[in-house]
Amino acid sequence: MRISGIARAAALPLLLGTTIPALTATNAVADTTPLTTTRYVATGNASCSDSGTGTVRQPFCTITAASAAARPGDTVMVEQGNYPESATISAIGTATAPITFVAVGSHVFIGAAGAGITGNAITVSHAQHVVLRGLTAVASTALAIQVGDSSDITIDGGATDGSIEIDGTSSGVTISRESVIAHANSAAVQVDAGAVRTVVTADNVMSWFGHRPGVQVTDAPGTEIISNTVITACNGGIELDGTSSGSTVENNIIDTSFGPSPGACKTPANATAITVASGSTSGTVTDYNLFNPVSAGAFYSWAGTDYATPGAFAAATGQGTHDIAADPKLTGNGTGYTQWYAPADTSPAIDSANANAPGELSTDFHGNPRMDDPNVTNTGTGAGYHDRGAVELQGPAALLVTPDVIAAPETGPLDAAITVRSYANPSTTSPWTANEPPRENVQYQFSDEPLPSIGIGLTAGTVIPHTFGRAGEFHVGLEYGGNDIRGGLWGRTSTPIVVGANYTPITPTRLLDTRSAIGIPTTTPVPAGGDVVLPITATGSVPADALTAVVANVTVTQPTSAGYLTAYPDGQDLPLASNLNFTPGRTVANLVTVPVTNGKLRLHNGSSGTVHMVLDLQGFYSEQGYGFKDLNPVRVLDTRSSQPVAPRGTYQLSLGSRVPSGTTAVVLNVTATAPTADGFITAYPYGNTRPNASSLNFIHGSTVANLVTVPVVDGKVELYNGSGGSVQLIADLQGYYGTRASGAIQSFVPDGPSRVFDTRTGLGSTYGKAGPLLAFEAQGFGGRTLDSCSLCAYASGWVVNVTATQPSQPGFLTVWGYPSADQRPNASNLNFEAGQTVPNLVVGRADYVYNGSSGTTQVVVDQEGYFISR
Repeated sequence: MRISGIARAAALPLLLGTTIPALTATNAVADTTPLTTTRYVATGNASCSDSGTGTVRQPFCTITAASAAARPGDTVMVEQGNYPESATISAIGTATAPITFVAVGSHVFIGAAGAGITGNAITVSHAQHVVLRGLTAVASTALAIQVGDSSDITIDGGATDGSIEIDGTSSGVTISRESVIAHANSAAVQVDAGAVRTVVTADNVMSWFGHRPGVQVTDAPGTEIISNTVITACNGGIELDGTSSGSTVENNIIDTSFGPSPGACKTPANATAITVASGSTSGTVTDYNLFNPVSAGAFYSWAGTDYATPGAFAAATGQGTHDIAADPKLTGNGTGYTQWYAPADTSPAIDSANANAPGELSTDFHGNPRMDDPNVTNTGTGAGYHDRGAVELQGPAALLVTPDVIAAPETGPLDAAITVRSYANPSTTSPWTANEPPRENVQYQFSDEPLPSIGIGLTAGTVIPHTFGRAGEFHVGLEYGGNDIRGGLWGRTSTPIVVGANYTPITPTRLLDTRSAIGIPTTTPVPAGGDVVLPITATGSVPADALTAVVANVTVTQPTSAGYLTAYPDGQDLPLASNLNFTPGRTVANLVTVPVTNGKLRLHNGSSGTVHMVLDLQGFYSEQGYGFKDLNPVRVLDTRSSQPVAPRGTYQLSLGSRVPSGTTAVVLNVTATAPTADGFITAYPYGNTRPNASSLNFIHGSTVANLVTVPVVDGKVELYNGSGGSVQLIADLQGYYGTRASGAIQSFVPDGPSRVFDTRTGLGSTYGKAGPLLAFEAQGFGGRTLDSCSLCAYASGWVVNVTATQPSQPGFLTVWGYPSADQRPNASNLNFEAGQTVPNLVVGRADYVYNGSSGTTQVVVDQEGYFISR
C-alpha cells in the first residue's frame, strides 16, 4: 500500500551520559594474540623478531630463537630462505608431544650457504624429543649437524653438505631419509663412543673425499644401520669400531668404487664395504646387503679377517647368508645439496630386502611406499617386496591423492579446511601393490596469513582446519605433489573461498554524538567534506581484529546544506556510495552495515555545509553469534487499523507466531506515519530498560521508514514513541537471526559499500540502459559476489542501501526476492514525496524493486554485503 506525508524538520533527542555494555570506543587496543602451537621462522622477513612469540604475522628471524621459545607439541614452520646462523636447538618436548622443526619448501638452507659461517650449521644440544624435518644444513669446515647430550632426536628428510655427528652423551637419535655428503675430515655419519639406540636408516650417504668411511660407529652398542645407500670413492663403506656389539647392518647398498669412472681402486684395502671390529662382533647381525664388487675391496672385514666373497663370509661366520655381490645398477641425482640414487628396474635390490629388519621404515628416502614389482620374484622376508637401499623403485599406483579446499560451516561460520582425498589412478590398469595408502606433501597458504605452512606425508582423510579472522572473500594457495619436499612440489592451485560471519544483537548503544562529545573529544560539527573516524575495539570476548562488521543506526541532524553521508571502513578510499541523504535542517536516520578492517570506521559528510552525526550500535558480525534467515517481507503491524501509539507510549509487538523458537533478533522495516508532533521511535528488546538511542526520526505529518534489527525476548519487541503527539506505526518483517535449529543458516559476507544499480546511468539494469523506473513497474537487479568463483557459495540474500531519487509523484518502493517478480508482497521499504531523495537499508532477498507511485523515480542501490547459506 502507499503511505505518504509532508516532509518537515524533525527534532532529535539529545541523549547524554551513556556507557557501552561489553563494547568500548577507545584508541587503546590490547594485544590479545594467544600463544599458538604453530610457530614460524622467516629470515629476512620485514616483520620478523626474535623477541616475539613466532606468530605467522611476526615470525622469528632465527631458528635459535624459535628453539628457545618452543614448547612441547609445537610445530615450528621454517620458511624458505638462507639462514646465515649456526643454529642451536635446545628445545625440550615430551614423548607424546615432541617439538617439530619443518622446512616449508625445498629451499631452507642453514649455516654457511653464501654466509661465511664457520661453526656447525646446526647444533642440537641438551634437547629432548625433537624432530628436524626437511632442513638443509650447509657446513664450511665444521659439522653440518652435531647432536650432543640429547635424547629422542629425529633428523629426517633433509640434506647436509657436511657430516653428521652423534656424540657419546646422546641416546635415541634417528637419522632417516637424509642426503649426507661428507667433508674430508670425518665420516659422513659418525656415531661416537657412548651413544646408544642410534638408528641410521633410509639415507643416501656419500663420502667422496679423504679416506673416511660413509658410516663410522665407535664404541656405540646397539646401533642400527638399515636400508641405506652408501657410496664412497674408494673409502670404507660402514665401520663398527671398538665395542659396538649388538648392532644390525641390513638391507644396505654399498658401492665403494663410485665416481666418474668406476673401477678397481688403487688401494682396495681402503675400500672394504663393511668392517666389524673384534669387539663389535658379539650379537651383531649383518645380512641382506648388496655390494658392488667393482672396487676390488673386501666385502667384509670381520674381527680383523677380510672376506672377498659373501659365500666365504657366510661360511665362516654364519652371517650374510642373503647378501648379494652384483652391480646395483644405480641411477639418480648426483648434484646439488640433495643427492640420491635409486635402483634401476633390473637391479638385484628389487623386492629382496628384509622387511622385518629393526629400524626398517614403511616408506623410503622420498617418503614413497614400499611397492611390489610384479615383474620380479620376491626374495625378501616379511612383506617380501621391500627394496634394498634407500630408494624404493616405484610403479603405477592404484590410488592417487590430491588436496581440496572446502568451507566448514558445521564447526564455525569462519572455518575452512584443506582435505586430502584419494581417487583411482586413471592412467593404469595394472597397478603395483603398495604397502600403505598413498601420501602427499601439501604446502598451503590461506590468503589472510602472510606465510605458508606445510603438511608432510598426508593421507586421504587428512583435514587441515583453518579459521579466518573475519568473514570475506579469500583464496587458498596450494603446492603439492609427491612426498619429498627437497625435490620441489609440482602441482599448484589457487582456490577461492567465501566465508560469512554470524550476528550478535545488542541493546542499542550510543557510540557517537558529535553534539555532546560522545565518541569524539569536541562538540564541533563535522565540516564540509570531513570524516569522523570512530575507533571500535572489543565487544565482550570478541577483539577488534575479529570483528567483520558492525550494524548501527546513523543519524544526521542540523545539516546546514543538502548532502549525503557515507559510512565506510577506515583505511579504504571513499567509495562511490551513500547511506543517507539530507536537506538543510532535516534530521534523517538510516541503518548501516559497515565492515571493520582495522578497528575503525569512517563517517563522511558529503555536503558543502556542516552536520552533526549520531551513531547507535545495534550489533556486530563475527565468528560468534547467530545465523540469518531471510523472509518474504510480511506485514506484522499496522496501527492504522486500530489506534495510534500514544505520546511517550510504548507498543509491545508480539512475533511469537511469526518466528520460530531459537530466534534471537528480528529485522523489521518500521514506518512512522501521521505523527501529530515531531519525535522519534526507539525499538528495543521486550522487558528491557529503554536504551539511550533512536531508530528513526520524524516530523509532524511526515511518513518515514527505517530498517531496525532488534533483539527478541519472549518473542516480543517494544516500540517507543518519543514524541509529544500520537503516531501510527507500520512494521514489515524482513527476516530473523537465530540458531541453526531455527533455520537461520545464512552468514554475512562484507562486500562494499559499492554501487551496483543506478537507473540514472543504466548500471546493473536488466534493461541495459538508463532511465527511471516507471509508475507501478518492477525491475530486476542483482548484487555482486566474488568474481570467477564457481566453487563459492551462492549469495542467498543481500544487504543493500536502496535510494529513491527524483520521484515525480509521492509513493513508495518495495524490494523483494521470491517467489517471483509478479508476486510482490504487501510491504514497503521506503516512502517518498515528489522531488525527495530517500534511502533505506534492505536486508534479505533483493532481486526486484517496485515503484509504488503514479510517477517515475530513479533508483540507486549500494551494496554493503551479502549472505551465503552455511
